[in-house]
Amino acid sequence: MIAIIPKHIAKPGNKFHFIGLVKECDKCSLKNVCKNLRVNKIYVIKNVREKTFNCLISGISNVCEVEESSFETIIDRRKAIEGASITIDKELCKNFSCRFFYLCNNILRGAFLVEKVLENIECEKGFNLVKVLLK
Repeated sequence: MIAIIPKHIAKPGNKFHFIGLVKECDKCSLKNVCKNLRVNKIYVIKNVREKTFNCLISGISNVCEVEESSFETIIDRRKAIEGASITIDKELCKNFSCRFFYLCNNILRGAFLVEKVLENIECEKGFNLVKVLLK
């Protein structure tokens, strides 16, 4: 899959969260390239091409080959079935001092596939949680 990525991010192995197009994208002749990406998904840059463009939002940007990537998060154990499709639509808790806070309360929302169940999490609040790899 091809995407136009800001030059400062365009390095093989870097990951990014695609949040969608903005109003200014309507003016761009290359908007269909970016429309190929799925909103609220994580992508990893596989290859950076020499070709650059001046993006109306990001400035100088490279043409890159990307693919959807997995990411770690923490979910309720009852949803943690490898191969299952789940929906993330809210935060688990507001315990800001917890070492798992950012994994439990990631910014991604929507439907994801449980690729792998990684490990049990000892939750300070007593929730029955596991760390998983989602895509």
